Amino acid sequence: MFLNHFFDVIRYRYLRSFVVKTARRYYRVGKFSAACKSYKKCLASLERVDLPSVYNVKRQWEFEYYRSLYRLGESPFADPFFDVDFKQAVPSVIPQSVTGSFSIRTLHSGYFITGIYKGTGKQVCLCIDDQPVTSLSFRKSGLRKGHFKTYLKRSVVDRLPAESCLSLRDDLGQPLACSGVTCFNLLVPHGDGSLFERLAQGSKINKKGFLTLTNEQVSLQQDRFLDLYVRVRQHFDEKLDKKLFILYGTLLGLIREGDFIKGDDDFDAGYVSFADNAESVKQETMQLVVELVLAGFTCSFNTNGRLFRIRDQATPGLHLDVRPVWFEKGKAWLHKQACLPLDQSDFLPVTEQQLRGKLVYTPASAEKFLISYYGSGWKVPDPTYSNASQRIPKSVTRHLKKLCIGPEDYRVMVDEIERRRPDYPNAGQFISIGLHPLYPLTEYEANCEW
Repeated sequence: MFLNHFFDVIRYRYLRSFVVKTARRYYRVGKFSAACKSYKKCLASLERVDLPSVYNVKRQWEFEYYRSLYRLGESPFADPFFDVDFKQAVPSVIPQSVTGSFSIRTLHSGYFITGIYKGTGKQVCLCIDDQPVTSLSFRKSGLRKGHFKTYLKRSVVDRLPAESCLSLRDDLGQPLACSGVTCFNLLVPHGDGSLFERLAQGSKINKKGFLTLTNEQVSLQQDRFLDLYVRVRQHFDEKLDKKLFILYGTLLGLIREGDFIKGDDDFDAGYVSFADNAESVKQETMQLVVELVLAGFTCSFNTNGRLFRIRDQATPGLHLDVRPVWFEKGKAWLHKQACLPLDQSDFLPVTEQQLRGKLVYTPASAEKFLISYYGSGWKVPDPTYSNASQRIPKSVTRHLKKLCIGPEDYRVMVDEIERRRPDYPNAGQFISIGLHPLYPLTEYEANCEW
């Protein structure tokens, strides 16, 4: 058994590092049939591999496989992104100097831009047709100083012109380049060109690469978040004997501003686990999710295997981000990537507060939590703050990864849910965003997120 798993992992890593690259080379030179064969071999290997990295590659390989079939006229599925591409623009003037480099890829979820900034400016601007559309955060210190990455997700790409120019420059006006070229032509045949109109109306491209809603739409969405939280909190109170308190940006908004942070488009919550090590917390959380699904909620998890997101039938397209908080090695541990100098008394007993007239729970020492996580300047709004740009010790990320579930964990949980489902006629679903088939797109979008 162990040897079989070992060789499956070796084979998967070989396919990921060599065969996929070969398939992409085949695709670039028009050998679509050969590309299909390589992708098919890679996808078949995923069924036998119990590694969290599978969540990050499966949908991309599916996209590239069916895109290759599309080029052959054989794809059983439609996807406007099969025709999305980019190419280097021919520069009319080659810049004398640049302040960094970047690259671009087409993913199943949109465009992915990554690079290194080496200048003295404070931020990097991403421009479409020479108009700034969003600002990028980069690491301010450490070995990866200057590194940045961002996405233009499908909801943004769909609104690009059919052909446009993407470039990056810093706030001092200096360009970044890729292979000596400072501009890429983005090719989006289905693009409706409405992006600039949406931006003029007040929408923005957020740190996750999505187009934000208008202020009025965000406020209504926040009300829906709050209604969902109330229902989930009541279930935690009555059925699980756990207190579900708000965290991170949701808590920051309430304590600092007495409301949600303007434009905040997610809702963070947590609960205390009394288990005293990561593996025990993981097992407890897995069982908790099973019980929540059987109770009628739909739970899912991201492509890192991190449990869990929760929604109900009254809130399609909306979820709470929930995580356990536990205490080990004299610290409080919780996703996302937090190891804080706090103890149980900083969280329990919870404090009852009002948010837009609804009862919410906050940690016992809410301000202490905010100082520990955001720093002493938490009272001053910082629109450029991004958790992704913060330096996290590897020891912390390694320990928190122990809480993440792999494909086999997911299958075990699904098996238990399905075995018990006949006794729970109103049971919900447990969804792995990373393992859910990408096609047909309508089914994927009804159950998952980009």
